[in-house]
Amino acid sequence: MADNTTFDTVLNDVRTEAAVRLLQNRQAGLAEAAATLGFSSGSAFSRWFLAAFGTRPSEWRKNTGNVQ
Repeated sequence: MADNTTFDTVLNDVRTEAAVRLLQNRQAGLAEAAATLGFSSGSAFSRWFLAAFGTRPSEWRKNTGNVQ
């Protein structure tokens, strides 16, 4: 890890990778994904996901999640 890497950067990278895996799993609900990733609410997860991926988690799952 580089000396200038922050905890927030590492956390965001891990959350991004984990979010993709969780949303690809059709068995897991969005609330479960939010809780697993450490968000206080589904809406907080949705806001973060929108900023990170440019779309809402439900739309990503519908349009992209089954392709990756």
